[in-house]
Amino acid sequence: MEENKLNFDDETKQRVFQQVMDIFVNPEIERRKKMNKLQSNLKLEKIQVIFPPNKKPFVRFNNEVKAIIKCKVNKSIKNGDLGFDIDSIESIKLTDKDLNYGHFTLLFFRGNWIISFNFIYNKKEIDEHIKASIEFYESAKENLKKKRLRPFFENAFASAELFTKTLILSLSQKEKGRQHEYRKKFLEDWASLGNVKPEFSTTLSKLYSLRSSISSNNHQKENPEEILDTLEEMIKFSNKLIGKTYKKEIIIVSERDKDIFDEFVIMIAGGLGALGIERILGNAIGKGFLMLGIAFLLIMGVSKWIRGKSDTKK
Repeated sequence: MEENKLNFDDETKQRVFQQVMDIFVNPEIERRKKMNKLQSNLKLEKIQVIFPPNKKPFVRFNNEVKAIIKCKVNKSIKNGDLGFDIDSIESIKLTDKDLNYGHFTLLFFRGNWIISFNFIYNKKEIDEHIKASIEFYESAKENLKKKRLRPFFENAFASAELFTKTLILSLSQKEKGRQHEYRKKFLEDWASLGNVKPEFSTTLSKLYSLRSSISSNNHQKENPEEILDTLEEMIKFSNKLIGKTYKKEIIIVSERDKDIFDEFVIMIAGGLGALGIERILGNAIGKGFLMLGIAFLLIMGVSKWIRGKSDTKK
């Protein structure tokens, strides 16, 4: 997904932070207290909410948190030190062991809570599907050079369908019925929502029909170079999906009345769909997250509208 640069005011940031605390963190604190598994004078500095595919989320505190942090430092530091030797935190991502999970990760840094989140699931499996998609894409190019149109369309279809599978994996959804039909319908729906370019869907549908045709007349009516261009775009899109070319998202929530970080990046990668409609409707955590997402998007829209009105008056 392409990154979105947005300006949020302190109130918006605080509400997002509070929703995370109310829905996930505070209930976990209470649960641990009842089980006598929480320190009496616990001081939270690191929090992580992990969303495994098709399972209930779980919460980590302080030393339980596992993450890779990209930051600027002013001198050599020890592992795990978030002291004042760090000038700024640029990105937070999960370790390879947790790479298939979605997450919220919160770090208390210089009087501010930094929140990072990413809800793309199954990144390792997606990466393997991307590699396979590239192989079929390269085979299609080779077949086109030798004017072998039947294997060209077969390989192009395989590449496009593997791209579609990466989207399904990212949402942690299970395929139903006949795979080819399901994937074609899924991409049609995803394109109609504006989540991918319409030509991604039309190309897959076209290839789905052409691969079963042995008539060279049908093949010659199409533009293979245009199909290759679309396949290349699909592959680039998939790579962005798992974070190979974009910055990670960070929100900083200030505990003081000073706005120290007003320009930040949020990745809306799959958004609420990341949990899957079935998961959202199927359990209380899913419904809670749905409410969090709706509240966040409403706040974002209202804030943007207010800023637009303010800029117009100026």
